[in-house]
Parts: sequence; C-alpha cells; structure tokens
Amino acid sequence: MKPDFFDWHLTDEKPFVLQRHDFPPRGFSNYLDFHRSIHLLLLISGDCGLEIGRSDIHVPDGFLLTAPWELHGKQHSRHGCVLLMTAIRQENLYGAMLGESGKLKSILRLPSDVRHAFLRGYLGADLTAQCVRQLQKSSSVLEQWHALVGFFVRIVSAIPSHAIPPQEQEMHFELVPAFQRLYECRGRKFSAEDGARACGMSTSRFRLLFRKTTGMPFGEYELQFRLNLALEMMEKRTSSLKSIAGELGFHDASHFSHAFRKYFGKPPAQYLKEESCVPSCPP
Repeated sequence: MKPDFFDWHLTDEKPFVLQRHDFPPRGFSNYLDFHRSIHLLLLISGDCGLEIGRSDIHVPDGFLLTAPWELHGKQHSRHGCVLLMTAIRQENLYGAMLGESGKLKSILRLPSDVRHAFLRGYLGADLTAQCVRQLQKSSSVLEQWHALVGFFVRIVSAIPSHAIPPQEQEMHFELVPAFQRLYECRGRKFSAEDGARACGMSTSRFRLLFRKTTGMPFGEYELQFRLNLALEMMEKRTSSLKSIAGELGFHDASHFSHAFRKYFGKPPAQYLKEESCVPSCPP
C-alpha cells in the first residue's frame, strides 16, 4: 500500500509504463491517488471497482480510463482480479491522435460516471481483450506503445463528436501544488493553511475547492493520508506503533490507535493480524 500520487517520470522517450497486478479478494487500497498521466486499467480476469472522485466505478467491459487531474483510489474486488495498469504521458498520446485529440480530451473531461456509461454504449469487451493480447505477447516497447495508441484510436474512431455529452467535470488544477507538498511532507502534519499557501490562494478558497474536488474536508483527507502511510510502515514491521505515531504527528500511541480504529474499523495490531495472518509489529 503506497499513499502516493505517482510521478512515473514519463518522457518523449518513455511515454508510458505498463505493470501487471494480481489482487486477492477484498479492498486492496484505501487511499486516494493523483496522477500526472492518463491512467488506463485493463481487466484480464476477475472483477474490480475503483473510486474516482465521489463515484464508485466498476470496471466496465474490461477497462477503466482515468483523467490526469482525477483523484482516484479505494480499489476493491469481490473475487480477486488480474489487471494491466498503464500510465500514459498525455502529450504523447494527444499527439498520436492527430486531428482527433480534441475528441479524446472531451471524453476525458466528462465526469467519471458519465464517461464510463457513455463509453460502455460504444465499446465492448473485444476491444479490451485485443489490447491485452497485444500487450502481453509483445516484449517490444515500441509494439506495446502501438497497441496502446491503437486502443485509443479505436475509441475516438468509434464515437462521433456530436455524440459526446456536453457535460464537463470541474477541474481544479490549482490544487496540484498542495497534493505535491502533502506527499513531500511524508506524514508530517500538513494543514489547510499550508495547502493554501502552496497553491497561492486564501485558506477559505482552498477549503472550498478541496471539498468540491474530493468530496471531503482537507483535514479528513490529510488524516487518511497519514493513516495509510502508517499502515505502509506497519506492514514493513521495522518500527513500533509508538515510533510510528510520533513520526506521523500523532500525540501518542493511544491517539494513533484511536484514529486508526476509527478509519480502518480495527485497532492496528488486530488489523495487521487479520489482514496478513502474520504477527503484528511491536507495541
């Protein structure tokens, strides 16, 4: 578990990354994530759901498309799943679309639930299956790039421009510096005032935009971030609960355990024991 908004360091020479993930049944992430790239999930087998903003999206017809500015996470699977995850540099993908890049941008600007309901009406599981086969059988980065570009070419080719709903989601790019600073602090207390200062806006405006974008107050998000980071540290079993609590800005181990139980539903030691079936970290 990694509470992160991933920077894949994509370039013209490396416009995408491709990873395969095998996840067991249950929720397998509890944090919200924020990418600087277009995020494509391709479902190989099983079932998968993902929270994007305030919408819980079940992967429709084998794929799920996330825009660069969308907060997402809290992935879950009832029966377990195998996924191919790709992060794609948007500038390179738009360039490969030639004159159709505007259509792809319009699709990405749709609210996540509207976008996937709309795409489901035009695209079937065959498109995903074909792309998965091409990506898995190729060891060439160039061939994999062509397979990904081909996937998006088929999307924009199948959809007439006039059919795309005019509805657009609210995008608050001004908040990006706050997410960057929150990650860089790595668990140290980070206030709404700190976030507002990073974004160059008033605290009241920052609080308003943050709640509108994420669906939760900044303080709640910041606490969830630290708790997920705490869980990552606990799973390494190299630090005591007392030292984790101190490092992540909790008053003491009792304060940390209370917050952890409220968020995860169980005290830290019980959570680790039941989730991983191995001894918990030292008290």
